[in-house]
Amino acid sequence: MNPRQLHNPRQPPRTWFARCVVLLALGAGCGPTTPPPTPPSDESATPQDPVEHALQRLAEGDAAGAEKILQAALDEEPDNHELWFSMAVAQQEQGRADDAVASYEKALALKPGYAAALLGLGGLALDAGDPAAAEAHFSGALQTNPDFAAAHYNLAVARMRQGDLADARAPLEAAHRLEPEDVDVLVDLAKVLAAAGEREPALGLAQRASSLAPKDVRARMTHGWLLAQSGDHKAAATEFEGAVAVAPSDVEARLGLARAWVRTGKVAEAAAIFAALSTEVPDAAQIWADWGAALAKLGEFDSAVEKLDEALTRDPKLVAAHVRKVAALAQGGQCKRAKKAHRQLAKVGASAKAQAAGKAALSVCR
Repeated sequence: MNPRQLHNPRQPPRTWFARCVVLLALGAGCGPTTPPPTPPSDESATPQDPVEHALQRLAEGDAAGAEKILQAALDEEPDNHELWFSMAVAQQEQGRADDAVASYEKALALKPGYAAALLGLGGLALDAGDPAAAEAHFSGALQTNPDFAAAHYNLAVARMRQGDLADARAPLEAAHRLEPEDVDVLVDLAKVLAAAGEREPALGLAQRASSLAPKDVRARMTHGWLLAQSGDHKAAATEFEGAVAVAPSDVEARLGLARAWVRTGKVAEAAAIFAALSTEVPDAAQIWADWGAALAKLGEFDSAVEKLDEALTRDPKLVAAHVRKVAALAQGGQCKRAKKAHRQLAKVGASAKAQAAGKAALSVCR
């Protein structure tokens, strides 16, 4: 499986990945992100080269047929590393990870340091939940080919899977230098820079990703979150609206849209989204807290407190819910309960800033 697919499920079909990997192994480029329509199979135009013939079958979605072609060729040339590599891709496309690993390893035994095979092994390691092993494979690929953009990107993915955002920066920057308009690279580099506090360059990268791929949900959402963090909630809403238009059931896109709508005055519409999300992911305390805050803005204070209590049932230490509960009770005229709720902030270890926010919410009770 494509490591990029693992990190971002909205990638091209696996057959396109297989075709791309084979082309990389043969020294060619991958071409456009979205493949052109595959023409109908024409036996009279069957390539003479078995790898090219297998590639044609893979492009048509016939991985089993590709494997048969490659096996016949391997019977004649058992020491051909490109055939073993292509066999691994065909097996991987059929979900046979163990067979694919064996074939990739055979290709490497025949050609030590074979970068494309190391990339394939890294992808399988990520698929198996072993990012440390994946990192070793991608690093090995880069020792052979330092300009292998896919290996740089996937090395970053492996490090991010291990929680090493800072260490993911260098390979992402290398991938960006090699492929400056790769949307996945732009998005993940934007996230890494944002995590490092470099908001402006992160925002620029995310904006570029969104403009290059307006139907890429991850790009639109990343741009939306960064716009929201910068305080431009109207623009953020536009990005989230674009993401929801592409993926109407995406929970994170709808959550981002609802939060942006609250900030731009579309509170009732936002509350409707929070209500729907609370049934889809009922254990998500933050959604209940956001719903409660929206209801409080609408003046529905009793309902707001009810939703905030639901949030605190799920996560008793959710400080934002405690602060919002203080505010909803105070605004609803229930000052005694509001003061009691405020005392809970210290008990849950709320920061001085959060306790000050709760105290400010109590000002209407004076």
